[in-house]
Amino acid sequence: MLYASNPLSNNSYTTTNNLNSWIQLKKIWVFLTPRQQERAKKAKTLYCAFSTPSLDDLKAMIRMNLIKNNSVTTEDINLAAREFGPDVATIKGETTRSNPAPADSNLLEIPDEFLETHQDVTILMDGLTVNSLKFLSTILHDIYYQTA
Repeated sequence: MLYASNPLSNNSYTTTNNLNSWIQLKKIWVFLTPRQQERAKKAKTLYCAFSTPSLDDLKAMIRMNLIKNNSVTTEDINLAAREFGPDVATIKGETTRSNPAPADSNLLEIPDEFLETHQDVTILMDGLTVNSLKFLSTILHDIYYQTA
């Protein structure tokens, strides 16, 4: 997320939804000491450096001491998870597309009066080229309807 220093300024890069997120993040940061804020940022950086594994996997790697010279603890991971929330990119990458709504039939009933009046319609066709693109143009002579 990209936040400007003042979310209400004209130079802000936030939208209305991000402004709400910024205010919520600001409220949470008030309750943390500067040291806790730095630890949470380090934990978030470590989380992103390992290509966003699950939080349980990252905590297990820290508990088993698989990462050398690591100053991040599982408590820091908990702080980061509480402060920053779930990783949006991971959620978008792991979410499957829902099934689309079935296509509705858009067949129209043609009125009998229209069919009776236009039984004999003359169709004029011509091919044309515009900027090396070929088109087929038709004109329904009695109805004055043109397609390309």
